[in-house]
Parts: sequence; structure tokens; C-alpha cells
Amino acid sequence: ENDTVVLASSTHLKGSARFEFIRDLADTLQGRIYLARDLETDTECVVKEAWKRLVHSNLSRSNTRVPEDFLSERSMILDLTANCAVQSLVRAICAWDEDNCYFYAMEVCRGELFDYINHVHQVKLRAFAQEEALKPQQTMTQRTPWMRTIQSMFRQLCEGVRWLH
Repeated sequence: ENDTVVLASSTHLKGSARFEFIRDLADTLQGRIYLARDLETDTECVVKEAWKRLVHSNLSRSNTRVPEDFLSERSMILDLTANCAVQSLVRAICAWDEDNCYFYAMEVCRGELFDYINHVHQVKLRAFAQEEALKPQQTMTQRTPWMRTIQSMFRQLCEGVRWLH
């Protein structure tokens, strides 16, 4: 059983052969998450794996019951991607099954929002917050690049939440 669902692909590479697995990112309750390179597009992506025996038994790797439903999760991200509903949501690349595991690949979503803000502005959040707390609070009359960045992120978050509801 090696079923493959591919979204917008023009290559002959199928399933795991399409990806170069770079490193493990995390262990999940029922499998692993990997950082990989999509050999078709030469871009980094994330591949999520779940072991079939755990998915079908609703058990975790430590043999406890889990509420996760990998197949529903995979189906949802594939449907959201196929419908191109919201630009700010991570998109699926493809999904496939192998003898012992289910997989899907998706775009990389790097880091946390505050990590991104800290990186872009080269300042630590705590230091920034403390510095701002000491300043007199005044209404800003001009939008700064930082404000435009935050507004753009906030709009994307709201758009995603609105669509999901």
C-alpha cells in the first residue's frame, strides 16, 4: 500500500523519494516530525510521520490513549491547501502511505512570533518591554516599519482565525 496525494507536482518523484530528510525536529505521540528538503522545489519543508499501528489503536508510543487523529489532521491540511482558502495558513505539499507509516509534507513555519520580532529588530523582548515601560506613553503619529510588520502579522493571524471559524 503506497498511496500518494500530490498537490501541484510535476515530478516523477513520489512519497519519501521526493524528500531528503535532514534531521529530526520532534517526536510526536504517534511518530516523528522531520525537517526535509523537497527535491522537486529545492526548498526546506516539514514531514510529519505517524505509525499506522498507533493511529489505528489510538495509542501513543508510550502505550497510552491519545485523542490525536492523524488521518483527519492530514485530510484537513490537504483540503485547506486544495481550496487555497487562506494565504496565511501553512500549506500541504503532498501525502503518502508506506507499509508501516502515514506521512504528509508541508511548508516550514519557522519559529514563534516573538522570536521573529526579536530577530528582525535585534533586541530581546524583555529588554524592549522594560525600555518601553520607562518611556512616557504617547500616541504615535507616524507608522514605523516595526508597526507595519506587527500590523501585517496581526492581519494574517486574524484572517486565518476568521476563516477557521
